[in-house]
Parts: sequence; C-alpha cells; structure tokens
Amino acid sequence: MSRITEREKEILKILKNDPMIAQEDLARILGITRSAAAVHISNLIRKGYILGRGYVFNDRSGVLVIGSIYTAVSAVKKGTGESTAEIDIRPGGPAYDISLQLAVQNIPVVPVSIVGRDDYAEIIRDKLNKNGIDTRLVIKQDELPTPARIALSGITRKEEIFDRRAVDLLTPERIPGIDVTINNCGLVIIDSGIPQDTVIYIAELCVSAGIPVCLRCNGEERERYLYRRLEMFDSIIMTQDTAAEICEQKMKTLDDCIEAAQLIFKKSAAKAVIVFPELGAVMTGTEGSVSVPLQPGQGIPDRRAVDIFTAAVVNGIIRSYDYRQSLRLALGSAGQKEG
Repeated sequence: MSRITEREKEILKILKNDPMIAQEDLARILGITRSAAAVHISNLIRKGYILGRGYVFNDRSGVLVIGSIYTAVSAVKKGTGESTAEIDIRPGGPAYDISLQLAVQNIPVVPVSIVGRDDYAEIIRDKLNKNGIDTRLVIKQDELPTPARIALSGITRKEEIFDRRAVDLLTPERIPGIDVTINNCGLVIIDSGIPQDTVIYIAELCVSAGIPVCLRCNGEERERYLYRRLEMFDSIIMTQDTAAEICEQKMKTLDDCIEAAQLIFKKSAAKAVIVFPELGAVMTGTEGSVSVPLQPGQGIPDRRAVDIFTAAVVNGIIRSYDYRQSLRLALGSAGQKEG
C-alpha cells in the first residue's frame, strides 16, 4: 500500500473510533470543509487503507516469508595442505536472511520454515527472536536434523552440498491455519526451494485472498516446473542464470536482462526483477523497464547477498518506491551485507 500523510493517519484514527461518523462531523472535527474530507476519504480508498464506503479497514500488514532455513557452513581451503581451511558456521537460508533484513528495515515479518530439534535450531530461533522476529511458525520436527548447506571453495571449483531432507517436510499438512495467517499479512514471499505442493498451495491461497505474492527463484533444477506457472505471482526475483533458462537465451549484458524481463512480464504479467551479480540489476513491470549498474565496490557474491537484495526490493515495493530507487536500495544493501 502507498504511504499516507499525517492528516490521513488522523482521519483513519477518527474513523476507527467512530466508523458511523458523517463526513460533515468528520470535517468539523478536523477543521476542514466537507469536500476536503471527502477527498481524503477517496485517497484512503485509492491507497487501500479503506476498502469501501462503509469504512471497512484494510489492516493487513507485514510480510510472510515461506522458505528454507538452514545452517550455512563455508569452508575456504588455504595453502596446499589437505586439512588446512577457514571454516565459518552461521544461520542462513532465504527465510532467515530475508526475514532478518526486513526486520532491520522495520517491516513486521514472520518466517515460515522447518528445523530440527537440535542446538542449531535453537541458535537460529534465538537470533531471530533477538531481532524482534516472531518464530512461532518456524516448526520443530524430530525426524531429521536442521537443514545444512556446505559451500566449499579454494579448490579446483566451488562446490555446494545441501542436506535438504527436512526442507522437504515443509508440506501443507505441516502448516495448518496458514490461510488465516496469509489473510492477515500484506505480502508473501515464497522461496522456490520448498516442496512443489507447498509453493502451489501458498500461491493459490494468496491469489484467493488477494494478497500480493513474490517468488524468490533459487535457480535449482527442482524449481523448473514453476517456469510454466509464473502467472501465479505478482513479482519474481531471480539471477540472470535463471532468466536465461526461462527465456532460453544467453545473458551477457544488462540489456539482455531487460529483454528477458520484458518477455517474462509479457508472459506472466508479473513484475520481473533480474540480478546480474557482476553487472547490476533490472526491473520490468507496469511502469516500464529500468536497469541499474553496480557501483565501484559493490558486489553480489553469494546466495545470502541475493536474499538481502530480495528483501530490499520487497521493501521498495511496500513503500511504493519507483523501480530505479528500489534497485539502487537493493544493490546497496546487498553490497554491504557484511556490515
């Protein structure tokens, strides 16, 4: 929803206290004319804060992030010794990193994910709670350990190993009542890496409830079924590699990305955002197409940076920033992820 003025906030407060108030009385309380009060009411309806003449209020707020949370292990081999490496262990995953970044931007957020009943899960939940994030929908299960993704670098080529067995347990049956939660949020982000049935189920609930839904593509083989169902989503965020696969064309420049984003928008009517980690990002939607190159010193080196980029784009959507402003904010946030 669009931002509102201080006067509009004042009017909303009065209407919530007295939904049956006449416009003449509202104008008198505010010290303005009846026609001015009517204009303010019309603006609140247009912006989505009032759903109609009966002063039915749209109190949906906050973001629901449905996706994987895991223990991220990074191992960088140093020197020639077989056992010499720098190892870093931290919480990670789209639902974790996107939620954390949205919380930093003062946007209410609730992650929906699944973890094990182990020490790693407690560390993850504790970190989220300390940042004011509601973890009631981060489900604990006893069957498998908390998911883990291991990134190995400094060797011949970078490799990743992902134990996603617990992620595959995030089925619709594990999240009863999620329809009620969706109905009370303002936007939903879905990580394409969760089970197919869950992605489709959540997207259909969002469409039914009229809630905007954003797909964060991971570029994994298992998400390819979604490339034929992009019309379910209001916005889609992906890297150039995913865009190249969807559009079946090579991506070498930001102009190539714009062409791909326009094709995706034409096919699905979804706002298409493509991030090219070495070059910048593009966005195409009803407001046209925009590309923003990386500035010196900026970079999007890994999955975590793409998740932070995603959160910043969503922040721009929520705050009604224009495309260029949203992309600049997102690239800046992703480039400063270590801060």
